Amino acid sequence: MKTLRTFSLAMSLLAGLMALPATPAQAAEADVRALQECIRQSTSGRDRITSARWLVSALGSAPQLRDVARIDPDVKRDLDREMAQLFTRLMTVDCLNEAKPVWTSRDPAEMQAAGGSLGEIAMQELFTNPETASAVSAYAQFLNEEDFAALRN
Repeated sequence: MKTLRTFSLAMSLLAGLMALPATPAQAAEADVRALQECIRQSTSGRDRITSARWLVSALGSAPQLRDVARIDPDVKRDLDREMAQLFTRLMTVDCLNEAKPVWTSRDPAEMQAAGGSLGEIAMQELFTNPETASAVSAYAQFLNEEDFAALRN
């Protein structure tokens, strides 16, 4: 049962990488903020790239995205291993004191909020690359300003 609880809390944190920020209970916000800040301060550029690569591999594994992204199962397994090592280090070494109150609360919203900060900084790391920023904004070439006229009124 303990393994299941650990897995569930870990999945909540990692789900936060991919989800919109969850809203933890007000009393827990300070604990979550402390863990988020520790995660931000404790991750290197390499850690952030690992997180981003893992996130892309996880999302790319979705059947709806298979025509856009091809994920090599061996690469995915390696990224899962790297992400597990990063998660373990952050929760049990670098941010142990900040992680304890969030972990023991067993509140998935708190873990998701903390995980969201890891996803956020991972994406920020990618967006520092001009090629990435350009690729993300490329859809704008197909926008028609007149279609948004109603927003100006």
